[in-house]
Amino acid sequence: MGLASAACAVAPSPLVFTVAVSVSAVANSCGVELAQATLADAHAHDRARALARWTFFGAIGDVAAPVMVAGLALLGFGWRGGFAVMAVVLVAWSVLLARAPFPAPSGTW
Repeated sequence: MGLASAACAVAPSPLVFTVAVSVSAVANSCGVELAQATLADAHAHDRARALARWTFFGAIGDVAAPVMVAGLALLGFGWRGGFAVMAVVLVAWSVLLARAPFPAPSGTW
């Protein structure tokens, strides 16, 4: 997701941008679904509360992202700046995540 966002930020043509956004969308879908399933499994005793928090913080992100891009546009960075910031955050987050231990499988299906 981070690399695709970086590719969006530096895309030299609409075709390259389209491909980068498409890759980003697929990576985002896979990452979000895996994270949501892991969260639900980690809180099997209280899934409803965990997923309600997921939804709440997702809504905050849905509002904060356009506000951030608007702020970057006001500062003269435009939409490319938004993709660049997103790429840096995603790459940093993936480095932290790669170092974190994953929970053991619960064994329940």
